[in-house]
Amino acid sequence: MRAALALLLLHAAGMAAAAGATVQVDRLDEPSATAAEVVAGLHDARFVPAEKPAVIQQRGPSAVWWRVRSTVPRPAASEPHLLLLSPRHTVVEAWVPGRATPTRHALYGRDSDPRHSTRALVVPLPDGLQPGQPIYLRVTMPSPVPVKIAIETRAQVQEGDLRHAAWRAAILAATLVLVVLALTYWIGVGDRSFVYLALLLLFVVLFSAGMGGELRAVPGLGRLFGSGPQPARVAAAAGLVASCLFFRRYLDLQQYAPRHDRLFAWLTWIAVGLTLANLVSPSALNVPVFNAVLPVVALAVLSASLTSLWAGNRAARYLTVGWLPVLVTISLRAAQPFGLLQDWTGIDQMISVSYAFGGVLLTIGLSDKLLELRRDRDEASRRATFDALTGAYTRHAIDGRLAQEVADAEANGRPLCVAFVDIDHFKRINDTHGHNVGDQCLRYVSLRIRNVLRGSDVLARYGGDELLVLMPDTTLSEAGRIAERMREAVACRPLALDDLRLPSTLSIGVAEYVPGEGVERLLERADGALYRSKSAGRNRVSAQESLEATGEAT
Repeated sequence: MRAALALLLLHAAGMAAAAGATVQVDRLDEPSATAAEVVAGLHDARFVPAEKPAVIQQRGPSAVWWRVRSTVPRPAASEPHLLLLSPRHTVVEAWVPGRATPTRHALYGRDSDPRHSTRALVVPLPDGLQPGQPIYLRVTMPSPVPVKIAIETRAQVQEGDLRHAAWRAAILAATLVLVVLALTYWIGVGDRSFVYLALLLLFVVLFSAGMGGELRAVPGLGRLFGSGPQPARVAAAAGLVASCLFFRRYLDLQQYAPRHDRLFAWLTWIAVGLTLANLVSPSALNVPVFNAVLPVVALAVLSASLTSLWAGNRAARYLTVGWLPVLVTISLRAAQPFGLLQDWTGIDQMISVSYAFGGVLLTIGLSDKLLELRRDRDEASRRATFDALTGAYTRHAIDGRLAQEVADAEANGRPLCVAFVDIDHFKRINDTHGHNVGDQCLRYVSLRIRNVLRGSDVLARYGGDELLVLMPDTTLSEAGRIAERMREAVACRPLALDDLRLPSTLSIGVAEYVPGEGVERLLERADGALYRSKSAGRNRVSAQESLEATGEAT
């Protein structure tokens, strides 16, 4: 993408040097001059050289006379053509040598020429052009953006048209794909950032294609955008609104850059005002206001992204890199109406490329932002599900799992057992050796218990040093044997904690679910069985059936 920008710059500079050396452009500041007088040469002495070589630029709605001459011969055999590059909504009447009547040329309407691309207004010179021989142009230019003058052969015109059409089709198609992609993401995840990005890129396409002439073949849009620059200016101002909304949300300025957030709130309302002003009135005053606001917004975006990046916003990296080409190109475009860089004709393509490049990076940035949010969500879910110290289920997670297993056991008549596990004299370990040793003890005990459990069994940290084991599809006798293996796994050898060797034992209470009793009653009976183990001297397993069914505990 950067190489493409560099090639466009070199191409524009090369065209400027070539055209400037062979084409001379003069202007007539004589509003009352008639076509007959000008074509007859009565005002030739009043023509003055253009401010920039081979460049036409004028302000105001009135038509202005221009004279174009070649410094080298252009024989008819080479089929020369006069080109007005990047004309936008410029309308030209041309009086060429050998023709008594003028021809009209424009990108839109009945004066458009579908035989050529939208890169230029093309005026044939069938009789060729001798050095110093004049071509008179009567130009109406709604926008003060400069138009480059060049003379090319038919082969050069065709080659340039093909190259321009390929560039524009690729750029506009890529941007539209990004619009569809952003909308698809929005439908999928519901994040409004994607809507704002889609609107921003869509308005960029409408403005670029509206000014560039590509919309002339689109039914309805061709008539709308061919009526003048006002619809394209509305699209540009609306794009400014969408950009402010997007960058404000994408960078999360309320959190990372509150001052910039307030600035963007004001800029958003200014852009809304510009949109309404362009919608209501085609006043030429809207153009300099927009050209003044656009660089302010661009610089504000860059400043906000750098501030947000410094504050730790990962998403700002993509915006910082992707926005720099946009900032450069729109600044170059904004400078042209003020007399700077007038002989650069590739800026429109550069702007489109930079927006497409920025759109790609911003789409990647949004995707990365979603992945980061998903990772944070998964991490939060993991922390809510698994205890950080032991790796066992948390109490919140096991409560949900236990409710599911009880419901399944109730519905399908399958056995279900639970076991409460308590580390004997755990408080004494904490008081004697400290909580750090106590935490290590709890972690090692949990590992030993997990090593003897089956794949279907679930271990949870129910609170403090109390563990809960959930055993689906398990009868009371089977659960008792599993509990005994847990007790033996811990009691068989001391826990090796750094230089300490701590003997550890477990008291375990087991209960089997009885249909209709509910979760709370099941846990109460398991807790009762655990109390019996502690009362009987600890380091043992006690199992308790339904008291209603047996009348006693076993």
